[in-house]
Amino acid sequence: MALARKIGIQDIQHPKYSLKIREWYKWRLSWQTGPQYIEQYLKPFSKREGAEEFQARKQMTYIPAFAKASVKEVVDSIYQRMIDVTRVGGDDTYQKACEGTDGGVDLMGNSMNTFIGQKILPELLTMGVVGVYVDMPKVDAQTQADLLDKNARPYVYLYEAEDIRSWTLDDSASPNEFKSILLRDYVYTYDEDTGLPAGQETRFKHFWIDQDGVVYCQFYDKEGGYTDQWGATQEQKAPIALGIKRIPFVVFDIGDSLLADIANYQIALMNVCSSDLAYILKANYPFYVEQYEPRATSPHLRPAQAGGDTAGSASTDAQKREVSTGIGQGRQYPMGANAPAFIHPSSEPITASMAKQEQIKQEIRLLLRLAISNLAPAATSAEAKGFDERSLESGLSAIAATLQFGENRISEYWGLYMKQSPAQVKYPEKYNLKSDEDRLNDAKQTAALISAVPSKTFRQWMQVKVAEIMLDNCIPLSEMQKIIREIKAAKGFSSDSQELQQDLQNGLVSNATASELRGYGPDEVEQAKQDHADRIARIAQAQAPGQGAGAGANPDARGVPDASANPGTGGKKEKAAVKDNTKQPTPRDPTRGPGKGPRKDKVSD
Repeated sequence: MALARKIGIQDIQHPKYSLKIREWYKWRLSWQTGPQYIEQYLKPFSKREGAEEFQARKQMTYIPAFAKASVKEVVDSIYQRMIDVTRVGGDDTYQKACEGTDGGVDLMGNSMNTFIGQKILPELLTMGVVGVYVDMPKVDAQTQADLLDKNARPYVYLYEAEDIRSWTLDDSASPNEFKSILLRDYVYTYDEDTGLPAGQETRFKHFWIDQDGVVYCQFYDKEGGYTDQWGATQEQKAPIALGIKRIPFVVFDIGDSLLADIANYQIALMNVCSSDLAYILKANYPFYVEQYEPRATSPHLRPAQAGGDTAGSASTDAQKREVSTGIGQGRQYPMGANAPAFIHPSSEPITASMAKQEQIKQEIRLLLRLAISNLAPAATSAEAKGFDERSLESGLSAIAATLQFGENRISEYWGLYMKQSPAQVKYPEKYNLKSDEDRLNDAKQTAALISAVPSKTFRQWMQVKVAEIMLDNCIPLSEMQKIIREIKAAKGFSSDSQELQQDLQNGLVSNATASELRGYGPDEVEQAKQDHADRIARIAQAQAPGQGAGAGANPDARGVPDASANPGTGGKKEKAAVKDNTKQPTPRDPTRGPGKGPRKDKVSD
């Protein structure tokens, strides 16, 4: 019996890896949407489309990346809330790295928010899984002080799903995340003369927990041969002890990619768009038609004969079907017949195709939201009647919980290297995917209910609800809390200028409260009173020289309504009195003649 061939380290793959690799390839191309995507997934119409036509269509095909855009929307909705992530305690090097100082968490200047939001999150949502390795420079140190003296501290880097080749989970009494794991790396090869990267090589890295409970690492080349950490070939296995008892590798996993259902939609949409574009370019040519007499082209007419048979020649000429057409060409046609014309193909096929494209776009967005909702507990039967926004928010929160779990693991491994306790990481709990227009409509509907119930507490919380709808995902948590405190401390429920003016006229609110509700400072009321008094004085002096502000029987009619007891009525009463001619000896019309320009005695402020 023949012995089974020993599998090299480069050939080892976890069964789940082999099962998922084809899907990962599709999802990654759907996210990257480069020329390779068109090359892989654009298909010929049918066997009737030749290779030359297909290549010409492929060159003008574009990628309608609506699936990618939908996932990007989810990435942005979570990333913009990462400003509210709290990280308490832990090693000082971890806190500084999370802020982006001292090279950042990846020694490339990225803060933890940037690393998670711009690298981990897109990869996680696209592929469903992503790995992060917490590495540490090799130094001889026994205490944290020794590490700090050598300026040594951990850093992180990402492993894509395709590079996590195989793994074994630890099922011991005190389980770690992994007992053994095989990773694939890509390293540059450099030109000897210039020192510039000239190529790329594949290497493998195997971690395992040995019987002594310590983590070891062994490097391999692309052929499975032993190497050191720099890639130099070794004759025998020479593992490196990491000095810790847990494999410092973190897996962020949400179960499945958000592209799992919509990747094929994007492929179908690309092929439909390519077909439409080819149809528009090829069918966008009108063609010439004219009526003819079938008897003139009868096959029973005598054909042309060699030697100059004019009758036959004439009959052959009559059978020619090609004509010269264009804007500079004319055509004769028999009396009583329809005029020749140019016709074009029907637009119904392209119209139907465009309608289908719109349906696909809408389904992409719907399926994405359903995929997010499936990350949360299943909806009840009552909720299943329509799309439940709360389950969508729960799905986004589930993604955030995965990020929180992974970052807490990173903090733990960081602390193991630095011989310190880990930091406690907390992510926000509320997220949503509403557009600005959706939030504005919800806010308007909520604001309309503020005055519906005569309860001060109800109105305050409805105002808080409006503020949360508009700003909860757009500003830091501290600013949102400040807004809530200001709403609860406000003396009224409206800042509308017309409503406050009406309340002032009706004597329902003081000048100080109205000024505060409008957002003015506390000193503005007294200054406004002084400015108002000065204005009255100027107007009174201009309209009634020598009499002063408020003097006279009718200051409202003199242009000083502010000094009147009943502003707005004095002028009407005076005009009515002037027009009353019943008490005159000789009644006459008191109305003056046509005006001859503005009054010279009218002086405005």
